[in-house]
Amino acid sequence: FFLIIYFLYNNSALIAKLEHDLHDLSQLHHEYLTHDHHQMTELEREHVIFTNIGIVIPSYVNEYTLSYLDRLLCNVYLSQMDMQPEFGIDRENEYVYYPSEVIISMSIMPPFYAYKSNLTQIIHYYISNHLNHDKSRLRIIYHHNKTMNAAQNRNFGISQINDTRSKYIALFDIDDIMHPQRIAVLHHVLNANDEDIDLLFHSFIMHKTCRLREIFLNYLTGFNMFNARYLEEEKLKLLATPVSNQRVYRKNYCVAQYRPKAQSKRTAKKAAKRLRFNAFQIECDNEAKKKSLIKIKDQATEFLMFDRFIHSELEHIAFVNYSQLIENRCVKQKKAKVNHNIAGNTYEVDCDYGTMAAGLEAFRNENAFTRHHNGWPTLKTRIAKQLKYDEQWTLHGSYRGQDSAFNIDVHRHGYHVFHMNYYLGMYCYH
Repeated sequence: FFLIIYFLYNNSALIAKLEHDLHDLSQLHHEYLTHDHHQMTELEREHVIFTNIGIVIPSYVNEYTLSYLDRLLCNVYLSQMDMQPEFGIDRENEYVYYPSEVIISMSIMPPFYAYKSNLTQIIHYYISNHLNHDKSRLRIIYHHNKTMNAAQNRNFGISQINDTRSKYIALFDIDDIMHPQRIAVLHHVLNANDEDIDLLFHSFIMHKTCRLREIFLNYLTGFNMFNARYLEEEKLKLLATPVSNQRVYRKNYCVAQYRPKAQSKRTAKKAAKRLRFNAFQIECDNEAKKKSLIKIKDQATEFLMFDRFIHSELEHIAFVNYSQLIENRCVKQKKAKVNHNIAGNTYEVDCDYGTMAAGLEAFRNENAFTRHHNGWPTLKTRIAKQLKYDEQWTLHGSYRGQDSAFNIDVHRHGYHVFHMNYYLGMYCYH
């Protein structure tokens, strides 16, 4: 009790400031966008397509949650229009793609109960102005006086998804940023690949200046820099083709090898750190180099190949069969265990888990072709509800890292996991 009184006393000024800043809702999200979208026009409303992808967002409340929530919802519902080279939905065949529903599972402790009215105001703003007052499309569920880990919030959020409305569930974090067309791209890709893809990852950008006090970053510029620019409707439709269609997707392969180099004692520590972040050498584009690596494969500690599918008209977009990658590494090579690095410590883990958790190239390697964010999968709702995140997972020393265990569970049940080489998210980190 005394701790709560102490916290409220020391944070009363901050709470008062946030309540004042958000009291006038006309000031919401003006920091993120170039144009004013506070009220959708009738023409814009007619061009909204509700997809069959629901979003689940696990969260807990801290002093930045109000800003994070507003930024993410602005990101989901409004930034598509702002990213268009020609502002406004004034062309007959251009559309805005909304998720079928958004579920926010939010644990909140008593010191932050004062935030609830403003959190509710933010939700109400988007429901009223952009969802035609349909409360079922956007819901925030509070867990009062409960410290819930990400797995618990994800499991609860998934349980709340309406599977008659949402064929797919896209998981995301409240303090990160979606590509403005993330839902649009996933909608076209997944519905065209119902037989080939059950769970899909995508590439992501790591950014140091989109958290906390620097929350008002202009993220549109960041995506444009990574060639993840706005896709017109005709290009989105090009993605609505199965990856197995050889007339549209050119099937190629990647080569991956791991060959640790001898190091002097003086540089061993630095070299070990580099290897943790880029243990594998992967080549996908240079045919001559791939052939040379195949010739010397017996010299590598590990060597494997896996398929890649390149779109014939959108060559900056490609897919990797991640299930095949895991099978080729762990099953065909009969590799049961691999070393997995967590915060400088090495753990021996199951091969498939280690391959999923770190990827063949490291999480922090911006250029890694197979690099993905384990916490942002999009998968079929029936599979998500069949499985569960392990709420007691503590390999990382706390209740973290359970996202990789969930994803590999999907693979172990025989479902198809793919990775899309296209930047559909921005990870905000310290």
